[in-house]
Amino acid sequence: MQRSEKIAEDLEKILIYIAKDSKPSAHRFVNELYETLYRIEPYLYKYCKSIYFDDETIRDCIFKGYVVPYTKLH
Repeated sequence: MQRSEKIAEDLEKILIYIAKDSKPSAHRFVNELYETLYRIEPYLYKYCKSIYFDDETIRDCIFKGYVVPYTKLH
């Protein structure tokens, strides 16, 4: 399984968990997460190097208590 597939799978599990209480909250969560990640794009090194990957270009963003690994898309 590729990293991006694993991350997508983990995100889906989080959204399913949140949606059990409130589907609108799950939608807000994912929208706010994407907004946060898009704002980071110009500042790739804003956050610390990921503790989960041995790769300088992968960083960990803490979002609402979740660790979200990210890297430059292009």
